[in-house]
Amino acid sequence: EMHFVHYNSKYGSFAKAADKEDGLAVFGFMVKVGKSHEGFEKISNDLQNVMAKGKKSTLDSFNPRCLFNDPSSYWTYMGSLTT
Repeated sequence: EMHFVHYNSKYGSFAKAADKEDGLAVFGFMVKVGKSHEGFEKISNDLQNVMAKGKKSTLDSFNPRCLFNDPSSYWTYMGSLTT
């Protein structure tokens, strides 16, 4: 399982956005072990750059839709941060 946690830039930081109704967006994925996947490799190859708290990295030309088998099929809900 993988989570991408994003914060609304209008709050300036994750900490300031965390308690706001529109502060965070979380994408959760179930990952299946198998053949290599170009999109996932792009992320996993960059993990070493963000292992420590406060580290940041930019993925050039990365579209997270490539991680969905069917980008039109997903669930959404307003809820708490459970990651």
